[in-house]
Amino acid sequence: MPVVRIPIARALIQLTVVGYAIGIASGMVAFSMWTQILDLLAAGATLTTIDFATHSHALRFTLMWPVIQLAAITGAPVDTVFSWVVGAVVLLTAHLVDRTRSLVVDEAWRWHLGRAGTFLLFVGLSLFMNGRLSFAFLGMALLLYVLVRRGLQRASNLRTVVWFPLVLLLASVSSGTFTVALGTMLAWVVTLLLARYPSVRLRDAVLLAPVAAGALALSPLMQLYVLKNVDFYGGGIQGFFNMLNHGPGEFISVLGPEIITPLALSGLLLGGFVVAVVLTRRPAIAPPTVSVVVAAAVGVFGYSTLLMGLPGLVVLAGVLLTPSGFCHARQPEPA
Repeated sequence: MPVVRIPIARALIQLTVVGYAIGIASGMVAFSMWTQILDLLAAGATLTTIDFATHSHALRFTLMWPVIQLAAITGAPVDTVFSWVVGAVVLLTAHLVDRTRSLVVDEAWRWHLGRAGTFLLFVGLSLFMNGRLSFAFLGMALLLYVLVRRGLQRASNLRTVVWFPLVLLLASVSSGTFTVALGTMLAWVVTLLLARYPSVRLRDAVLLAPVAAGALALSPLMQLYVLKNVDFYGGGIQGFFNMLNHGPGEFISVLGPEIITPLALSGLLLGGFVVAVVLTRRPAIAPPTVSVVVAAAVGVFGYSTLLMGLPGLVVLAGVLLTPSGFCHARQPEPA
């Protein structure tokens, strides 16, 4: 069957973008800056006065600082500027996800109607979610793009890890999305090294060093995020299990810790096995697979966290929907 190419796909994308822009301009599509950032702004906080070591909203405030400054320069309401920025972020996310999909499947499928479907999916989803989650989606889309390029030998270790701080900043809009982004980075590096053991090369070890150092540096912030949430739900071990009621985990929380714990361990082992198989047979689609597994594991504590697996799922769907499916994924270029 012939592939539907540029004209229809481009027309659908252009209609989606124009309609989205009209919706934002008319106010029919609007997003509001979250209250914690506005409270900090009202209290006179700046990038030089906020304590990054102890304030749980420091990274989010940093992420929103350009939006705040743009609103101050233009004189436009913060929510208006925020809405336009969110719109641009959503479209950039769809573009990056599509670029990643085109990296791992044959170029002939790049202009398939699935490309327009990617834009429709993320634009449509943004209409039903708060604006801040779009930044986390962009962070995950960017992470998958650079990791897939690295897996295909199209980028060096340095050109890969240099994007990690920006990814974490984008994903910092919530503790759950931040955890998924950081967990995906660590899981991908560890599985990459394990797949090449015992013939790990120096340049592979160099890839792990900055990620491990960054994770260590961020550990106090992660501890702050986790303890803040656990305390909110009652504190201690019980507070940790109570957090399940915040997401899909509410359906399994009734089972109790004695059943949930072995189920969780079994799920992690199964996810690790799937990642190992994919990494061995098709390294190009290992990053999206890792992201889906990590998002599924952490996502039991929150629906928005679970949605962090969506960019990876779209990339994997693009592979599976090609005529030869899983075997159609590209192999790395010679090193």
